Amino acid sequence: MSTNPSPLSAIPTRNLQQRVLVLAPFGRDAAEIGRVLGPAGFDVTPCDDVAPLCTGIEQGAAAALVAEEALSDEGRRRIATTLAAAPSWSDLPLLIMTSRSRHDRDGWRALRGFEKTAQVRLLERPLTTAALISTVRAVAGSRERQYQIRDELAARRQAEAALRRGQELSASLNRISAVIHATLEPDDILRSLIVEGTNILGSETAAVSLRRADHWIVRCIHGLPDEFLGATISDQEDCHALLALDNREPVAIEDAWADPRVNSEHMRKHDIRAVLVVPLFVRENPLGVAFFNCHRGPRPFSEAEVEFARQLAITASIALENVRLLNEHRQAEEELATLNETLEAQVAERTAVAERRAEDLRRLAAELTDAEHRERRRLARLLHDDLQQLLLAAKLRLPLLVESDPSQLQPHANKIDELLAECMSTSRNLTQELSPPVLEHGSLAEVLDWLGRWFGETHGLIVCSDIQGQIPPSPEHVRVFLFDAVRELLFNVVKHSGTMEAHVGLSFHGGGFVVQVEDRGNGFDLAAVEARLQKPEGFGLFHIRERLEALGGRLNISNSPKGGACFRLSIPVEEAECVAPDRPARARGAPRARHRRPEVIRILVVDDHQVVREGMVGLLNYQGDFEVVGQAADGIQAIEQVETLHPDAVVMDIDMPRMNGIDATREIKRRWEETVVVGLSLHEENGVRRAMAAAGADGYISKHAPAKELVGAVRELCG
Repeated sequence: MSTNPSPLSAIPTRNLQQRVLVLAPFGRDAAEIGRVLGPAGFDVTPCDDVAPLCTGIEQGAAAALVAEEALSDEGRRRIATTLAAAPSWSDLPLLIMTSRSRHDRDGWRALRGFEKTAQVRLLERPLTTAALISTVRAVAGSRERQYQIRDELAARRQAEAALRRGQELSASLNRISAVIHATLEPDDILRSLIVEGTNILGSETAAVSLRRADHWIVRCIHGLPDEFLGATISDQEDCHALLALDNREPVAIEDAWADPRVNSEHMRKHDIRAVLVVPLFVRENPLGVAFFNCHRGPRPFSEAEVEFARQLAITASIALENVRLLNEHRQAEEELATLNETLEAQVAERTAVAERRAEDLRRLAAELTDAEHRERRRLARLLHDDLQQLLLAAKLRLPLLVESDPSQLQPHANKIDELLAECMSTSRNLTQELSPPVLEHGSLAEVLDWLGRWFGETHGLIVCSDIQGQIPPSPEHVRVFLFDAVRELLFNVVKHSGTMEAHVGLSFHGGGFVVQVEDRGNGFDLAAVEARLQKPEGFGLFHIRERLEALGGRLNISNSPKGGACFRLSIPVEEAECVAPDRPARARGAPRARHRRPEVIRILVVDDHQVVREGMVGLLNYQGDFEVVGQAADGIQAIEQVETLHPDAVVMDIDMPRMNGIDATREIKRRWEETVVVGLSLHEENGVRRAMAAAGADGYISKHAPAKELVGAVRELCG
């Protein structure tokens, strides 16, 4: 038998309830007892001496059967001492088998030495099987209740210990919380976490590792060599840390050399036998983990200790979040203080700018009024000195047509025709100067090309145009602004550059139009121009910059390579604005369906001026093969008349209210392809011609051309 007794509390209760110790070294008593009690469900353990019996008593048993003849005085004392040393709940039944009658005066000699042992019983020989089994079962039942008391006492002690440990941990947590919240440095918070946690949990070392992408960085250590600080650890090495972070729960490892949840090789390398890993979160975002390591051997962590570590980590997380919020609050206060310090100066500065801008606008408004008045006077002089004088000269010659010899009528008619042609030329030039038709019907490239030619014809300025790449269709407001801006800049070239050469470039990139106006002069003072823009004395550049900024663009001013001025205007446009109008159903250049020429060509005349319409109707009806079947004053009426009258040809004016001739032509050719449309306009610009042709018109005649050209064109196109 073993000489190293095990504590009674370490042996399962069920095994102890079946174990019967037997000390009967003489004869066959031990064997017979085993033969009787074994089938009855008892585990008989024979002892050949008092020493093994005492050892068995210390280890625990249901009962002990001792033959009286095996007891010496020393043996009695030793058994009594062993029984007396048992726990308070233990009262082992000791059954002494004796052959003496209790009525014998010396029969009580068997109990000598056991006077203070309450569970000693005498069994008189000979023993019957039934009596033996009944007695052993009776004392075993009593012993079973003792073991139940033992288990209850143990459970109570554990509960009391857990309660004391919980109270200790709770008190420690309150104390540590005060320590952690007393600092405003994140590293100090993490260091307090592991130092205080180590002291309470009884671990030897601790560390905090922060999560970085797919690895860990050791941020704080306690009880570990300095070489660990800042070390990089992989997920394979600290797989238990990743497990804690993923599950958002602490991971308790009792034996780190045998637990499959950890890298045992990594644990052996650092002599870590047990570890408690606690995840750290800040505002639900993973921060890292805290390790509490034990090196002396495997070590279980109680539920209270795991919960303490969890609460400790939560406390640290709250402290870290408080520090972050406090730092943000301090930063916001500093920024607010800085803003308050500069706000008054900014308000004063902006107030001065606003007042200066208001003054500039008032002055410029007055200058604009003066400019409008000067322009009205110029137009009045132009109408009086040129147009009215020419009309007067034509009027003075009208009586000669009545009073002169019929043979002299032709020279007078020719002169009147010349005067009227000059009137129309003067009127056309004035119209083009105020609002050139190309601005409405032409592309941006055609607008700038026309402007360059106009400056050459009017002021002698040589303008070189450079169109770079494909230029998409431009919105009308962009064309109008760039027309005004480039005209103003070219006027500046004429007035200030000292040269009569300029370059105008046009491109489209970065989602917008870019126009560059550059002169060939020298001595351009960029700083002076910028200073004047800050306090403008004129309307030109200031007006351009203001309108450009309102459109979301910008104006860049620099020196040209030769020292002249270079103005770069950039205007962003939406993609939807750069869409060309729909073409008519019939593609340009495709042959038109020809029909047999009618004996009389039925014509619709479209013009917004009634006098012009009447003259046109008279001219066309004068032809024997023409018949004017209808008249219209705008494009909408023209479409309605074509749908009702189905004319063979339409003589279409360009500029009309509600719907112009270009849009009306596009709709008519889309719906009635066989109808001939002849454009008719005072404008002779190529841009207008191209716009009319793109809409599907079959021909284009200038109103300045002889009447026979219109008649011939209608006959030819309808033939």
